[in-house]
Amino acid sequence: MKKKYRIKKNEEIAKIVLNKQKVKSDYFFIYYKKSDTITRVAISVSKKIGNSVKRNHAKRIIREIIRPHLNSFGFVDLVVVVKKDLSDVSFEKVKNDMFHCLTTIDKRLYK
Repeated sequence: MKKKYRIKKNEEIAKIVLNKQKVKSDYFFIYYKKSDTITRVAISVSKKIGNSVKRNHAKRIIREIIRPHLNSFGFVDLVVVVKKDLSDVSFEKVKNDMFHCLTTIDKRLYK
């Protein structure tokens, strides 16, 4: 994912989380806020998930799922907080879950 699609500053992430608009699934929470310019994403994985290899694997999975859908929905800032270890779950299951959450966000923001 290119740098222009990432959210790195803690202040921006805090604004999105404090906005209190979120979608919940079995594997993650997605906090979102409508954006004016482009869709940007921040991914957070807790140290409770496992060692650094498992955390980075979870981030790579989420990035790969979101990447093709960055421009297919409206402009939104997303903060994805991973709840469970994704190494035991199939990629397709996580992908379907993420797509369902993204369509829910799109429906809520752009009715």
